[in-house]
Amino acid sequence: MKSFALLTTVSLIGLSTLATVRPVMALESRQPAETLIAQTNYKEAIAHFNRGINYIQQEKYDLAVAQFTRAIELDPDYAEAYLGRGMIYTIREQWRPAFQDLNTAIRLNPRAAYAYHFRGYVHLAFNQRQNAIADLTTAAELFRQQG
Repeated sequence: MKSFALLTTVSLIGLSTLATVRPVMALESRQPAETLIAQTNYKEAIAHFNRGINYIQQEKYDLAVAQFTRAIELDPDYAEAYLGRGMIYTIREQWRPAFQDLNTAIRLNPRAAYAYHFRGYVHLAFNQRQNAIADLTTAAELFRQQG
């Protein structure tokens, strides 16, 4: 499990880069007060996500889950936060919540290679080999495309 945690940490370091370049939602259609709130929530969500990454690197998984959960509360469409939390649940072998979060990450970002990768492990835990092969194959193809 320790090497799996190390792989996850390395994965999340790359994931933290994605968090800082997320496109800003279409704010021009909102009223000024709504725009300010959305921008504040967006910035706070990124800050909580980054704290979650830091806690994973320190192997403080409970604190990381709390930070990812707060990021999701602030921005329910934050695919990377679902992915981060899903990875932790996978490390902890909490298969059902991992599956739910990874599904949500994929729904929000169908090109999230790591989400398919970790969901493949969850499928293996559920003894769903065909689904695991499909997800791991998709992950490999996305990793290849994304360099």
